[in-house]
Formats: sequence, structure tokens, C-alpha cells
Amino acid sequence: MNMKVEPGQKLPYARALDCAVKTVKAEGPMALYKGFIPTISRQGPFTVVLFVTLEQVRKLLKDF
Repeated sequence: MNMKVEPGQKLPYARALDCAVKTVKAEGPMALYKGFIPTISRQGPFTVVLFVTLEQVRKLLKDF
């Protein structure tokens, strides 16, 4: 998160929990999940391929 603050002004958030509380109040609880679907869409296939590959390598090394 980038926060650009003018010199001499107070920071908008005191800590991470304060940021979460203000975000939920302003935008609702679903605001905490913005970007969840694209992340799962990107990481899901990668995880499946990684798991299958590691299992195949494990089987090959087991026979060694």
C-alpha cells in the first residue's frame, strides 16, 4: 500500500487494524476481498501444476 502524505499532515491510518476497520466502515466487508478472484485464478493453475510435477518427481526418485 502506498500512502502519499503531504509534509506536516497526519497519516490516514495508525496501524493495519485501523486501516481494516476504516475500510470496512467506508466500503463494506467485501472490500477486504478485492483482488481475491484474480489471485485465485492466477495461483490455482500454478499450484495444480506444481503439485502434479512434484508428485511425478517424487515417484521417479523413489524408484532410484
